[in-house]
Amino acid sequence: MFRNQQKTQNKLLVAVRCCAVVGICLGILPVTAEADGDLAASWEGGPSNGYAAASPTFNIPLTSTSSLDLIPTGSYLYYNVHESGGVTNVHSPGASFGADYKYSNDNLTFAVGPAVQVLWQGRTSSKGPKKNSTLTGWAVNGDLSYRFSDLTSFDLSSSYEQTDRFYFTQAGVEERIGHVGSFSWFAGPEGTVQGNNQFTQLGGGAVSEFVFDNSGTSLQIRGGYAHVNYSDHTSQSRPYVGVALDQRF
Repeated sequence: MFRNQQKTQNKLLVAVRCCAVVGICLGILPVTAEADGDLAASWEGGPSNGYAAASPTFNIPLTSTSSLDLIPTGSYLYYNVHESGGVTNVHSPGASFGADYKYSNDNLTFAVGPAVQVLWQGRTSSKGPKKNSTLTGWAVNGDLSYRFSDLTSFDLSSSYEQTDRFYFTQAGVEERIGHVGSFSWFAGPEGTVQGNNQFTQLGGGAVSEFVFDNSGTSLQIRGGYAHVNYSDHTSQSRPYVGVALDQRF
């Protein structure tokens, strides 16, 4: 009993320290980064699984083509898994703080870096009581975008969270299909793989992006179909939708 209490106290202490670090960084970021960056918010999923996140990114220039990006993030992950002959619903609000190295030239942009993360996970089983736990750990993120021309681009985004062993990779191609003044409309196919040690989801669909150059705003709307394999060897297929908003400041 004492050991379990001690472990819980240690986890809570780590969580408090992580949140304190994030809070301190948030307090100094506007001064350090001179309010250069963007604000992003997104959600993708369906009734039984999905992921939502909101994060400002503060850019600290290093050279004419590179920068250090500081990224505090609030997130909410939810999904269900099949285990022990029943269904367990998992809900994980979280907070993280990442630091990415970003390189960008006329055609290529990529960013990669680590993050610290805290998750407050709740697991509700159809065959037992709800279990709550605080998880702390690290994560790593990577993004790549390559513009073949003014009309066509390729985007790749990938992440791994050691906290709950969750991985996510999404790749897509966008083609500009409309352009009026400072407004552009892009569309194209995309594919996604995500999951952890309890499920794997493979999805495919289409994304449409609306870009307003003058205001620095972009809006993405996506949708498709996904197939899910669970650790108990059951599976199901289901649609997914998503929306993402990005605003430069």
